[in-house]
Amino acid sequence: MTMTFHFGGTSHRGVVLLLLAFFAPLAVGYSADPSSIVSEGYEAYEARDYARARVLFDQACKAGDAGGCAILGVMLETGEGGAQDKAQARMLHDQVCTGGDAWGCTNLSVMFSTGEGQAPIYVRERALYDQACGGGYVIGCTSLGIMFEFGKGGAQDKAQARSLYDQACSGGIAVGCTYLGVMFSTGEGGTQDKVRARALFDQACKNGDAIGCSNLGFMFYAGEGGEQDKAQARALYNRACKGGDAGGCYNLGVMFETGEGGPLGLARARELYQQACEGGVARAC
Repeated sequence: MTMTFHFGGTSHRGVVLLLLAFFAPLAVGYSADPSSIVSEGYEAYEARDYARARVLFDQACKAGDAGGCAILGVMLETGEGGAQDKAQARMLHDQVCTGGDAWGCTNLSVMFSTGEGQAPIYVRERALYDQACGGGYVIGCTSLGIMFEFGKGGAQDKAQARSLYDQACSGGIAVGCTYLGVMFSTGEGGTQDKVRARALFDQACKNGDAIGCSNLGFMFYAGEGGEQDKAQARALYNRACKGGDAGGCYNLGVMFETGEGGPLGLARARELYQQACEGGVARAC
C-alpha cells in the first residue's frame, strides 16, 4: 500500500476561488465611519434577521455607501435574506471594485473564476486578483499566486507565485502557507528547503488548513525536514481527514491497514478508504 504526499491539488486550490462570503472582515473594513443604515444592517445581521439586514444594506447602497453595496452583493449571490440574484450580485461587485475597493474586486474575480453569470475569463480574473492583492486583501494574493503558478490568464511564473504565497502566508492566510510549503518542498520557483516546508505546513495546520496537516503528516511519516514519527503522522492525518481532506483520510486508512504508528484496524481502514474514494481519491477506490 502506498502513502501519498499531495501538494494541494487542483480540487483544493479551487477552494480559494469559491465565494468569499466572510462578513466579519467586511464589518471591520467599514467600521471606521459606517453610516447609520449600515450599522443597523450589521445589527440585524448579527441578530440573524437576514431579510431586514438585506433591506438595510440595499438602502445604504442606494445612498452611495460602498460597504452596503459590498455586503448586499454577497447576500444576493448567496441568496441570504431573500432571492438569489447572481447577475445583480456581479454588477454590485463590479461597482464596488470600480470604486477602488479591493474586497469588491476579490468577490468579482470569484464570480469570474466559477463562471457565474458568464464563462470564466481568466485574463480579467487575474487582473482582479492582482487589484485585490494590491489593495490589501491577502486572500487575493493566494488566488493570484495560483494563476501565476499554473499560467492561467497570463504567463506562468513560479517564482512570482512563490512570492505571492509568501505574502499571503505572512498575512495570515493558512492555505498560502500550505502552497508556499509545497514550493519549498519541491524546489519550484526557488530553492528547495524541506525544513522550511515542514515549518510552513505546521503553521498552516495550526491555522486550520487540512491539507497543511496532511502534508505535515507525510513529512513526519517519511522523516522529511525533521524527525520521523509515524504516531504523529497518524495523528495529523486524522486531523486532516476530520478537516475535510480526502487525501488525509486515504493516508490514515493506509496506517490503519498496515498498523504503522498505532493499532491495526482493517474495518476502520475500509471506512477511511470509502470516505477518501467519495472525496475523489481514485487510489482509495
